[in-house]
Amino acid sequence: MNSRIAILSICFVILFSCKKESEAIKESPACYNLVENSTDIQLLPASDLALIDSLFIKNNLSKSNLQFYNVSVSSQTNTTYIKCHQYINGLKVFSGDLVYLFDSNGKFDVMFGDTISMINLGNKPAMSPDDLVKTFHDSIKADPQIHAHKSQMLAECVNLEFGYFDENAGDGSASPSYIKAWWLTYDAYGAEMIVNDHSGKTFWYFNGIYTSTR
Repeated sequence: MNSRIAILSICFVILFSCKKESEAIKESPACYNLVENSTDIQLLPASDLALIDSLFIKNNLSKSNLQFYNVSVSSQTNTTYIKCHQYINGLKVFSGDLVYLFDSNGKFDVMFGDTISMINLGNKPAMSPDDLVKTFHDSIKADPQIHAHKSQMLAECVNLEFGYFDENAGDGSASPSYIKAWWLTYDAYGAEMIVNDHSGKTFWYFNGIYTSTR
């Protein structure tokens, strides 16, 4: 009898330990990368930056609060296109990219996008990285359109970048309505998400195929 009780006790301890280990695995810390960005970080080679400098100086244009990420020259018209992010209060405006167009003589022609001079919001986040990753993972788990690679996606580290986003972006008839927001992405997968930092609610979600908002 005593031997049977001893065996049962050992089994109970083993099962209990396995359960605790399983729970520990499920509750392991979220994997994420906090993306630090600023206008001091250069995204282009020195040759492109030199071209940008010459064109902006020649046309008396300000580069303040801009981070340049793309330069292209048309092989047909020799027109130069320069793309950049805008920063306000030290944060990137995710919905505020600008495109500068210069003609073949280096003369400024037109700018696409709206310059932003001020956003009356703080620049400190409210949400925790763990909560952000959970929000992203919950959407991916519940997404019926993601079949392949779902488990691999959930195991990947999530890139978290804090900034501003215009809730009315794309609506030409509406005035800007900025929120503090997080942009969540993967390095290897196309899924993305924008989360309202104040409410914690998902504003925009893209699974690589289909986009949903609010």
